[in-house]
Amino acid sequence: MKLGKVFEVKRTALWELADSCAGLYKHLYEKYAPLIGSATAQQVMNKNNEAWKSFLALKKLEDDGRLPEHVRAVNSRPMRTLEARISRL
Repeated sequence: MKLGKVFEVKRTALWELADSCAGLYKHLYEKYAPLIGSATAQQVMNKNNEAWKSFLALKKLEDDGRLPEHVRAVNSRPMRTLEARISRL
């Protein structure tokens, strides 16, 4: 009995974006880990990723007209980037 299926995945814009994000993560980690420590750098980058995912999920809900009652609107200006946050340290 075969439990899984094998899918052939073609390179798409999504794969290109994922490669770019992985490269950016590595670049930022190498740049800031020596300054603030590797564990702290990982925590900051993970928290930044979490914030972006939340922001994009809310934007999608807003576009679909399904925002929760307690959220009136989602700020159209993107959040500050990780580099902008860290440069303040």
